[in-house]
Amino acid sequence: MDFRFFESMTRTAAERFLSDYLRVEEAAWQETRLDVERAGISCDFSVGSVPGVMKWILKHVHVVRVEPDIAVPSWIRDTSSYQRGLFDLNEPSEELVIRASYYCGAAFVAHYANLSWGVGLPGFAQENMPVVTGFEHKLELAPVMVTENLFRRVLGGDADESTIDVAVEYWAGMVKA
Repeated sequence: MDFRFFESMTRTAAERFLSDYLRVEEAAWQETRLDVERAGISCDFSVGSVPGVMKWILKHVHVVRVEPDIAVPSWIRDTSSYQRGLFDLNEPSEELVIRASYYCGAAFVAHYANLSWGVGLPGFAQENMPVVTGFEHKLELAPVMVTENLFRRVLGGDADESTIDVAVEYWAGMVKA
């Protein structure tokens, strides 16, 4: 996640980015949807469908191993958690992560009337990112960040696919009553 990219945006640029993200991903989702449905997975934009869609997409994500950064101290480089994180996603996989993030956010917005798309609040990690707003305690779901983090945890061996279910349940539990 390139936090500096979003932090450097003006509010107007962030709103334009959100608009472009929604327009482009809504159209791109249609192609992915066909593949997911052919696999027998529901894509009805219910929150309950999110884990199945995300797990299907995760199975089609491919990693590219990267070399350790020699500028990082050896006492960090030599840890198993650092070693497990030595990968990037190839370009088609990056697109799939974005596609999964769109579906996740769009499902929450479609499923709950009090949720909507917005731009992340300044001063928080999700600043200027596309977010879903309307959760308890003014929480904002940043689908791109959340999806990337979930996928990286599973791909890096720090969690299994059930972590996706846990994350979706958490966010569903944060919807204002």
